[in-house]
Parts: sequence; C-alpha cells; structure tokens
Amino acid sequence: MGTALLMGLGAGIFNALIGLMLPMWVTGYFLMIILIWMTSGVLFIPSAMPQQIVDLLYFQPVVHLVEWMREAYYPGYNSPVLDKQFVIGYSLLLITMGLAIERFARGRIVMN
Repeated sequence: MGTALLMGLGAGIFNALIGLMLPMWVTGYFLMIILIWMTSGVLFIPSAMPQQIVDLLYFQPVVHLVEWMREAYYPGYNSPVLDKQFVIGYSLLLITMGLAIERFARGRIVMN
C-alpha cells in the first residue's frame, strides 16, 4: 500500500504540474487512466496471459502494484510478473521529475 501511495504522489505531482503548463494534458491523462486501469491486471491475472502480452505488461507499473497486493493478500501466490524494484524506482522517478519540473518552472507556472 505504501508503494501505491508513493506512486500516486509521484503521478499527482508530475501530472498536476504538466497540467498547469499544458491544459490539454489533463484531458489526455484522464483518457490514459482508463487504458491504464483496463491493462492493470485487475480484471485478469497477467501470469495467465500469453508470454508476448506478459512482456508488454511488464512495462505497466500498475500491474506490479496489483500483483504485489495479490501476493500480500493470497498466501502462496507467487507472481512471475512482479518486480518490486521496478515499481519503487518508477515511483521515485515520477516524484523526482515532478519536483524538478516544479523547481525549474517556478515563477513560469501561471495559476488561473
């Protein structure tokens, strides 16, 4: 849960700042969220999919969060898809990029 909160914080900081600079970003991100949710592994078990699909899903960080929660909830569930370092690194990267954007765009971001 902590990693999910960390990713949410990073995505929130990053997308809020980009959304302030590019208002159309918000609409595009809302549409992307639908695609992210549908491919996150909530509706299916990624390890039961063909290997080509699993290889593509590996780069979707929310899949790792869902699989991590499954491992925590179901005893004996071992996910071959889960990479904890990837999801933590991705979350920290989002926070770092968001704070870097805030630092370098400070004063140029216009609040409406």
